[in-house]
Parts: sequence; structure tokens; C-alpha cells
Amino acid sequence: VYDSVIVEIGSDQIVCDNTIPEDLIANASGGDGAYTYQWQILTENIWSDIEGAVNPNYTPETIYGENFYRTLVNNLCSSIVSDSVSVIIHEPLVVEAFGTNQNICFDFPVETFSVNVSGGDGNYTYQWQKELNGTWVTFPFDTLSTFQPIALNQYTLYRVVIGNVCGDQIVEFAVDFYEEIELILTSDQVICNQSVGDTLFVESS
Repeated sequence: VYDSVIVEIGSDQIVCDNTIPEDLIANASGGDGAYTYQWQILTENIWSDIEGAVNPNYTPETIYGENFYRTLVNNLCSSIVSDSVSVIIHEPLVVEAFGTNQNICFDFPVETFSVNVSGGDGNYTYQWQKELNGTWVTFPFDTLSTFQPIALNQYTLYRVVIGNVCGDQIVEFAVDFYEEIELILTSDQVICNQSVGDTLFVESS
């Protein structure tokens, strides 16, 4: 009398877009020891055979989002369907930045920096920093996707470090200022009545 057929295919997986999922491995036991396999994927609540996936091992394709897999094991004594496992593959991290390169007039306010992030697992952290003498200094209380810098009237480089389970992304923001306009009048004059003074000139720098 053969034992009942039992099959296990491992556990759920969560991977990033640049990582290949681990093989799903069917470990079958029982029956007469001779098995055939057919891996299946759940699509719109319907289990469908995966073409050519007839070995004990199966490498899931890179399909973004969550997908469910199982295997059908056939044996002389019976056919059995394994439990399903979930494979989640996160999409690549995409960052859209606003206000990255600004040239503004002296003493004018700097436009707000902001980033829109998508991909990964959907959870992000933000760390805003300013370059100071070759070192990046962190603003510890600025942890949102937007940042309002203070006008320093000199070239300043900022950046944001975006943290995610699939890795960090860094975006830099540069702010430069046009120099202040300085007006210089020609020197004072003392003239007599009915005299014509020299022409006044304005020099700018």
C-alpha cells in the first residue's frame, strides 16, 4: 500500500525589480515515487497552466505586483494540488523632482523643492541635506517629500536621500543667485547760479 502523496513548494517571497525570485521547488513524497508536475499561475481568479513548466523546480517570471503559484502533481496513485505561494515583485523606483536647478535674483525667495516617488514597496523616507565645505549636513526635522530652503544669496547645493526597501535614491538641487545690483552716482557738484552742472552718470555693477 502506497502512502498518500504530499507536496510542498516553499514559502512566499517579496523581491525588488533587480532581484530574480528564488526557484519554487516541489518536494513530493508518497505514492510510488514517480511524479509529473504542472505549475500554474492564478490569473483573474482562474488557475492556468504555465507552458513548459513541468519540472519540480520553477523560476517565476518578472511580473510586477503580487502573483500566486501552485503545482499539480500526478502520480500512479492520485493527483494532488499543492498549496499556493505568493511572489511579490516590486516595480523600479521612479523619482520626479521639482525645483532642482534654480537661478534667482538677490534676496528673492527660493522655490520649494519637492519629489514625487513611485515604485518599490510604496513606503519612503526622506532625508534633506545641504553641502557645507565638502560635507553633507542633514536637516533632522525635514522628513517630508517637500523642503523649503532659506535664501543664502550664494550658490548652494542640496540633496534628498529617498529611502526604500529596494534601495536609496539621491536627487540633488542647486540654487544660484544673480549678484546684487549696485548703483553708483558720479561725485557731488557745487555750481553757481545760472551755471550748468556736469551730466550725472549712474554706474551699475
